[in-house]
Amino acid sequence: MRFTFFPILAALALVPAMSSTKRVENPPSMSQDRTQTVDAGCDCYTVSGPDPGYFQHHRFWDFRQVPLNPAAASTFRFQPNSPPSPDYGANAVPVLLKDTPFSSEWAVQDWGRGGTPLFPVTIVNSNKNAYLTRHTAGGQTFLAMRTTRFETFSSTAEIETNILNFIHVSMRVRLRILDKGEDIMSPRGAEQALGQRIQAGSDDIPAPEPNSPAQRRNENRLLPPFGACVGIFTFFSRTSESDIEILTSDPPNRVHYANQPDYDPIRNIVIPGSQIAADAPIPWTAWSTYRLDWLPTMSRWYVENQQQASLAYGVPVDPSRLVINLWSDGGLWSGNLTVGDSVHLGIEWIELAYNLTGDVSKPCNRNCRVDNVAVPGIPEVI
Repeated sequence: MRFTFFPILAALALVPAMSSTKRVENPPSMSQDRTQTVDAGCDCYTVSGPDPGYFQHHRFWDFRQVPLNPAAASTFRFQPNSPPSPDYGANAVPVLLKDTPFSSEWAVQDWGRGGTPLFPVTIVNSNKNAYLTRHTAGGQTFLAMRTTRFETFSSTAEIETNILNFIHVSMRVRLRILDKGEDIMSPRGAEQALGQRIQAGSDDIPAPEPNSPAQRRNENRLLPPFGACVGIFTFFSRTSESDIEILTSDPPNRVHYANQPDYDPIRNIVIPGSQIAADAPIPWTAWSTYRLDWLPTMSRWYVENQQQASLAYGVPVDPSRLVINLWSDGGLWSGNLTVGDSVHLGIEWIELAYNLTGDVSKPCNRNCRVDNVAVPGIPEVI
C-alpha cells in the first residue's frame, strides 16, 4: 500500500478489533452445491502462470442471475450456470446480501471506527451497502458495494469470509467501479439507520454547493468521484496481508499491489520491494477480472490473466480470511469524498481455489484448471 511518510497504514485502520458475526474455521457443507457436482472427480486445482499451485478446494459465487425478489433470493445458491432469473419488471427490488445464502460463507460487516488525526472521517460499515441489484433499465444482476460521504461520517461496505484459516489461495473477482450517476436500484433508508447508530450525520444526502469546484468537476466527468478505495486482500494481521487496492483518485487504469507491512515507521520510508503500482490493460470502470495468487513463496497479481506484479517480500505465512471492501476515511491514502458523493463497486462473480490449514497432502489423480475463462466457475479437467 502506498502511504509515504506516515507511520500508520490507512487501509489497516479499517480492520475491526472485534466482530459480532460468528466465525467458522471450516467451510459449510457443500453437499447441495452445484459446485460439488461441477467439480466431481477433481483431486486438485491448478492455475495458469509460472506457479500453477496445488489447491484442494474450489468455490464460485455468481451474482449475474439473481432473482430480485427477497423470497426467491433467500434460497438462491449463487452457483455457475444458474438458470436465468425471472424478469420481475416493476416488482424488482434490490436484495440485501445478508438476506441470502451467501451470508453463510461471507459475513457482511457492520462495525465502525471513529476518526483520528491521520484518518479524520468516521467510517460506519452498513449491511445496506452490500446488495444485489441491476440497472433500472434492466440487464444482468450484480453485487453492488457502496460508500457514501455524509457531513460527519462515511457509510462504507465490507464483506469477509467466515473461513479464517485459508493458507494459500487463488482468488478472482470480476468487477468494475461504476461511473458517476449510473442509474441502479439501491436500498432506501440506510442513511437514517446509520445516523441513529452513531448519533451523528443526517437523514438526507446533502448536495455540493451550487457552482462549487466539486460540482463543476463531477458534472464534467463520468469517472467515479475522487476519494474512495476498493480493497481485495487476505488478512491475518497488520503484518500478514496481501493486497489489491484501487483508488478513485488515480488514473482509471492504475492499481496498487502490496504485501504488508509496506511501511517502515522507524526510517519513515516505504519498504523496498513491498509494493508495486501498475497500469492494468483495461480501466477499472470496465468489467475485468482481478486475480490474487497467494502462494508459499510468492504473491502474484493479474488483470484479465495478464500478470501485473509479483512480490517475494512479505508473503503471508499465517492462516487468513479474505476481505473485499469499499471505503473512504479522509486520509491521504483513500482521499476525502465530497459530502454527498457516493462510489459504487459492481461485482459479477467471485472464484476461489484454495487450501486450508489442516489439509493433508494427497495424490492428484485428476487435475482441474481454474482458468476456464469461457465458462467461469467451471474448472477444466486437464
